[in-house]
Amino acid sequence: EVSIAATIWEQVRSVEKCNPGFEAKRIEIDVGTFSGVESILLADALESLIKQTNRHEVEFVLNAAALVAHCDTCLSDFPVENFRFLCVICGGKKLKLIDGDSIRLMHVDLQSI
Repeated sequence: EVSIAATIWEQVRSVEKCNPGFEAKRIEIDVGTFSGVESILLADALESLIKQTNRHEVEFVLNAAALVAHCDTCLSDFPVENFRFLCVICGGKKLKLIDGDSIRLMHVDLQSI
């Protein structure tokens, strides 16, 4: 989670560099339930990293992103519950994960400095 936090912070710094005179005030991150990342550990790593960079005013929000699949048989999208990988519409097994298996920097609120 420490390396993931560092990567997220690099992305935030990149946004700041593209917007001279502004710095991040709030960061919103989606953490997929199937991403293999523990939100609590990621939060601790982000908090530690933010303190190390003396940016105590930066707030971060971690949102849990539900696991969502797409059925190739009936073409429906649906949330996967209890890791039951069967289409809830047709019972099909030909599925693709379309959300909930990754970590995404969703939004960076900037403020002028």
